[in-house]
Amino acid sequence: MMSTIPILHIYGQNLWHGDAFVVGNTAGLLALRDAINKALVTGDNMTEDVVSTNDGEGFNFGVAKIHTEEEIENL
Repeated sequence: MMSTIPILHIYGQNLWHGDAFVVGNTAGLLALRDAINKALVTGDNMTEDVVSTNDGEGFNFGVAKIHTEEEIENL
């Protein structure tokens, strides 16, 4: 049986044009989906939720909604 603890791994790019990955169990991916939906609907700059990696270490993650072209250029 799969764990109901939200497990999420976020692998960033190791090179400028490298691949990035988000991997998780159902609960972790649902938490990410919910955070994205919340940021889209509310316009909040940051939405946080607590998830864990597979070793049990919990962390907050954020989803930021960019509102202007200037914000994109400043990333």
